[in-house]
Amino acid sequence: MATIRNLAIGTLKILGSDNIAKTTRAELDQALAGLGWHTEC
Repeated sequence: MATIRNLAIGTLKILGSDNIAKTTRAELDQALAGLGWHTEC
């Protein structure tokens, strides 16, 4: 799991993401929305 996470973070850095935490939350929200799940309370 850590290897996959580190690979994803490295990819985001290469693509120019300034705020990794914000970007990963946005990507997760988008993926869950595609599944019909909502992350907001």
